[in-house]
Amino acid sequence: MTILSYKGYQGSIEYEDGQLVIQLLHIDDFITTTCESAAEAEAAFHDLVDDYLATCEETGRPPNKPYKGSLNIRMQPELHRRAAMAAAAAGVSLNAWIVLACDAAMSSSSRNVEPTESEAVGYRAINQRAAAQPSRGAGAAEKVARMERQDRAAGR
Repeated sequence: MTILSYKGYQGSIEYEDGQLVIQLLHIDDFITTTCESAAEAEAAFHDLVDDYLATCEETGRPPNKPYKGSLNIRMQPELHRRAAMAAAAAGVSLNAWIVLACDAAMSSSSRNVEPTESEAVGYRAINQRAAAQPSRGAGAAEKVARMERQDRAAGR
């Protein structure tokens, strides 16, 4: 499967029955298009996203962004235990520790691609929550503590 990005949306390309099928990902709707060659795929994906956004605007429906900021994670019990122990050692909740780990992984200099528009929006939201806090290192615990206080105040 090949992944395309455009305007903060991702799409998959798969070969089926002699044609390329492009699907808009990470939305509740099932939206696809087809094309005959790889040379047409990117333009077809751009048209698919543009049509989706235009339809949303015409119908007065906001574009579907299904992520609400919470998710269930399945992992091996031993990894779960090690993560919980690392969080306790850092003096933060497991949730906050996982958020920091994800942020660190996505910010890693070893990442080979630029963040998509939707990722950048997510990063800005995380960074807004941690405004005025040092990035990593000695300030990480303070950053997480502030996030946890905000979560408790919001009833999360």
